[in-house]
Amino acid sequence: MSSILISCRSLLAMTLLLGVLYPLSITVLGKLVFPIKSQGSLFYTKEHIVGSELIAQKFSSKGYFWSRPSAVDYASHSAGASQKSATSSELKKIYQERVRLYGAEVPNDMIWASGSGLDPHISLESAKFQASRVAEARNMTIKELDDLIEGLAEDRFLGFMGQPRVNVLKLNRIIDNKR
Repeated sequence: MSSILISCRSLLAMTLLLGVLYPLSITVLGKLVFPIKSQGSLFYTKEHIVGSELIAQKFSSKGYFWSRPSAVDYASHSAGASQKSATSSELKKIYQERVRLYGAEVPNDMIWASGSGLDPHISLESAKFQASRVAEARNMTIKELDDLIEGLAEDRFLGFMGQPRVNVLKLNRIIDNKR
């Protein structure tokens, strides 16, 4: 009987410690140290949430920079890759459609989806590739857009991993606020 009582006390103590106190302390610490990130890094227009800088959105208007393609159509609840192999005829058709949409000299990250299908960034090369389309639609100069792209450029992760990139939603929000 005493071993059952000890087990029940241990279960109660661990449940309180690891199921209540630890998550509560991490939540409070996160809100104090990272107030914006802990709330999902959301963007607002007045009272409306327009998106998160952590999750890609689909932009199709010519006046916006477009995100990377998404195998899950930007649905965060089903994030993931397409699972199509390099020899897939269906993947080859998708690739050819995207090349036809953009042209032959398109940067790779405008053709291939990221592993999650929700990557909110594009390379600086991809942003500059789209600048002429956006400039024409927004009645802006390519120089104005290039300056915005360079101003929002994020360096490689930890200084050496990946490539310099720009967050598509941040870039589009700034352009919206300029006009």
